[in-house]
Amino acid sequence: MKRSDRGIEKTADKERSNSDDYAWGVIQRVIFLNPHTFLDPFLMTKASSSHRRSTGKKHRPDLSETINQAESLLAEGKREEAIAIYRQWLKSTASPVDWAAQFNLGILLKAAGDFAGAEAAYLASLRQKPDFVQARIDLGAVRELLGRPEEAVKDWQAAVQDLKRTAVADPTLLGIALGHLERLGAAAEPVAAPDAPSHKKYCNYCQGEVERFLPYRGGWRNQPHAMVSLDVIGSDPDNFACPHCACTDRERHLKLYCTVLDVLKKDARILHFAPEWGFVSHIAQFDPEVHVFADPYSQDLRFEKINIEKIPYSDASFDYVIANHVMEHVADPDAALVEISRVLKADGIAILQTPYSSVLHKTFEDPGIDTDALRLEFYGQEDHVRLFGRDIFERFSAHLDPLVASHDSLFDSTVATVLGVNAKEPFFLFRKKALTDVPAPAGRRPARRTRSKKPLVSVVCITYNHAPLIRDALDSFLHQETDFDYEVLIGEDCSTDATRQVIEEFSSNQRCTLRPFFNEKNLGANRNFINLISQAKGKYIALCEGDDYWADRQKLQKQVDYLESNPDVAIVYSTVNSHRHGQMPRLDYSYVGGNRRDLTVDELKQAPPINSLTVMFRNLIQPIPPEHYTTGAGDMFLWSLIGWHGRGHYLDSVLPSIHRQHSGGIFTGESREGRWILDLMTSYSLFLYYRRIGESGLADYYANRTFLWAREIASCKKDEVVDRLLALPSKMNEMAAGAYAFDGESLSNIIRVAIADPKATPVK
Repeated sequence: MKRSDRGIEKTADKERSNSDDYAWGVIQRVIFLNPHTFLDPFLMTKASSSHRRSTGKKHRPDLSETINQAESLLAEGKREEAIAIYRQWLKSTASPVDWAAQFNLGILLKAAGDFAGAEAAYLASLRQKPDFVQARIDLGAVRELLGRPEEAVKDWQAAVQDLKRTAVADPTLLGIALGHLERLGAAAEPVAAPDAPSHKKYCNYCQGEVERFLPYRGGWRNQPHAMVSLDVIGSDPDNFACPHCACTDRERHLKLYCTVLDVLKKDARILHFAPEWGFVSHIAQFDPEVHVFADPYSQDLRFEKINIEKIPYSDASFDYVIANHVMEHVADPDAALVEISRVLKADGIAILQTPYSSVLHKTFEDPGIDTDALRLEFYGQEDHVRLFGRDIFERFSAHLDPLVASHDSLFDSTVATVLGVNAKEPFFLFRKKALTDVPAPAGRRPARRTRSKKPLVSVVCITYNHAPLIRDALDSFLHQETDFDYEVLIGEDCSTDATRQVIEEFSSNQRCTLRPFFNEKNLGANRNFINLISQAKGKYIALCEGDDYWADRQKLQKQVDYLESNPDVAIVYSTVNSHRHGQMPRLDYSYVGGNRRDLTVDELKQAPPINSLTVMFRNLIQPIPPEHYTTGAGDMFLWSLIGWHGRGHYLDSVLPSIHRQHSGGIFTGESREGRWILDLMTSYSLFLYYRRIGESGLADYYANRTFLWAREIASCKKDEVVDRLLALPSKMNEMAAGAYAFDGESLSNIIRVAIADPKATPVK
């Protein structure tokens, strides 16, 4: 452990007892799921108490007591008093947990707008604990707020590199750091990981280092030429088997994916084709109710001889079907996929790792390729009967909902090197589809809530030219499994395609109240949204635009259950799967929901980037302030308003919702600079709102944020972008027409200063 600058006396260091070593171990094992959550008081008590015993000195109160006092004061709105408590604690004798107190102090100072003080606190934390990644990430955030984005980028790049030095980078922290870098258009600048030398490998089954993994048939150099030329993605022949436990690279990859994404659950019913024995041992840790080993040719008495194209089990028999590297052997993979879907329970999961060519547009199979030699040459193995192409995702998705995740969306390439897995191999994760012609399962819940004249939930959906996509959204709305009534409000904004006709097809549904609003003229996204919100009758509101959809048929039920039981929570949210047209879907960690953390009321008031299609919030913000008309990201404006009614909670039980990225998207259709302009518009609109209601602290915060965005946009030095920036006051004035008197002069002044002096500090 590196020594603190302030240090602990040499004698104490020399005589540190076993109990003190234990305390340090406890501290190092703390997992920080939230960069804005205080350290666990219980762990801090054990650590500081142990240090006190080891030094034999009278010591200040346990840090846990200070944390608890600070949290009590914060709950009463006494932030300054909480700050004073931490400062008083830090004035006493040095402690091995000073870094924790400094970190918590930094959080409070940042929330109070004292960015310079927060910077000093984070630096003090890092001096004692240089490898404290979360402090490094937060340090970058305050340096950006202080108008020093170049330093912020360096902090986030350093955080990324620190995370890459671990065998498996924490996806939560890595996602936060990479999200910041992507937002500012900066590269992560990967470097070699000194703690993971290239000649050292690691097996996540036998939990040991190996000099090298054993190759498959001599490795890549001995593979058929066609497999190399066609860039076949599957196993890594150079790093195939562990020399100690014989697990294969695809087993190591599978365990990694399932662990990080928390795929496997306890007491499940599992149908497992061609089971991998290493992965079977991993599954056993989850105590499955049933784990059927299936293989049509095996003579092993533990196996059932099952043809995957004709599975001899009734409908909805299994929670999971696992068939890895099976589909390339099957005569009719479409029939197999139909059977897999049939035997899966509602929301059941299929894991279907399958090799495919990233070069071929279409799957290649030919009846003339009928000998072992030909199959080896053209399909890659003697018992393969086809080589899937890039159409594999569409083909599988025709029968199952894709939850596919790419390796590079979750891990750095260092992970693939250390574990000996193919970084190009995605996780073929799928869920049973919700079909429009399948009625809701009867008796899923014992009783419905007491009916009332009003729906409990209002689903709000704005749409424009979403004809090719909106059917999925409507399906996911109408097939929610709930024990309450809900309504769906759709604002169709004069689309020029067949969006209206698709909506009308669903008008006769009997599942819920569908309330379409066909606008007589195009209102634009903001006015369309405000119109729908004003019509919402539910106690709770859920959002989803017409080009996205929900993958979890119990999304509304899970969110309502949590909000009903937690009155201090104003909004819940979850993770998204981003799907760019023509590319593989990926888990998106650039949003707060993707980062899996709760939010305080103060954080909500600062408009964090939660993905709107995952949320449900209390219907307490009507009427929406007129300043919303001029926002660029109207959902972020809402999060700030919701912060006045309670905290935010990340609900991990909800499956990732599907966020489609395409050129017609309101936000994702914009360039990087275009998205910055939308964020500037939102910040300035919130500044006007908080100035109007007399909240000077938040007004100053959003004025500063507006300036920082303006300066960042101006620094790109693209004439068309700067012209767009200069035209913003006029554009926003037009957007506000008839809603409120827009102050364009203040915005013009901010923009002029940002353009004239790129090094200017934020406004006061």
